[in-house]
Amino acid sequence: MIGSLTFGTKQRNGKTVSYQSYEGAKPRPLKVNAWAVAALLAGFLVTWVVISSKDRMKSVPDITGSMTFDAEPDTRIYIGNKLVGTGKTSVFWEELLGDERQDPLAIELAGPIKSVNAEWMSGPGAKILDFQDRGGSSSPDSSESQDSYLLRRADGLMDHVIAYQLQLRWADKPRCYLILVRARKGAAGSTISFQRSGSQTLSSGVPGIVKIFGKSPSKVEDFWHFSPYKPPDKYAKEVSDKGFWEPGSP
Repeated sequence: MIGSLTFGTKQRNGKTVSYQSYEGAKPRPLKVNAWAVAALLAGFLVTWVVISSKDRMKSVPDITGSMTFDAEPDTRIYIGNKLVGTGKTSVFWEELLGDERQDPLAIELAGPIKSVNAEWMSGPGAKILDFQDRGGSSSPDSSESQDSYLLRRADGLMDHVIAYQLQLRWADKPRCYLILVRARKGAAGSTISFQRSGSQTLSSGVPGIVKIFGKSPSKVEDFWHFSPYKPPDKYAKEVSDKGFWEPGSP
């Protein structure tokens, strides 16, 4: 509907004057489609849920639990080059795998490897002197292996490292990690190093979708026991004289 224009005359103060008036069109009432509004609101709600779920899932660790090292009193436990405790020590997986607040102590691998690069363990120029396959275990959910390495660093010092590989298969994306462990006792340059002599691993897993509800899909509790490491005879005197290199030593 459009407006109308009206012309006419009228008396004002004894005089005849002409006038015109305009009556605008009346606005039509706006029709609202309730289904369209509901669909739009639902779309916004779904988008918000997806974005908030992704943010929440990022804050939930893939694995909970810990690695516990049942070592003798005063035994220094290192993962990589970081001292994580003395004596009986537990390290949470959040520390091992890292998050937005801290760098990982473990190294994530594309898959299991047969031999660990010497430089990963003891720095540039390091060489492997002796290797011992210390065995492992496997289950439908996970597998583990550990090897003992005697190395010579570029500065000539001896180093002893336990290389532990853990593969988790229940997750939506299978994961494999390498954890480098040193255990020393005594003064700096100690001749006493330890290797893993036994362990117990308790693990469980569920689909990764549970992270939406704030729960981790995997839980691993790993318990280690140690025994003294004995180097091969041909290196025994050198170790006795000079000891093993230790992170933080000159």
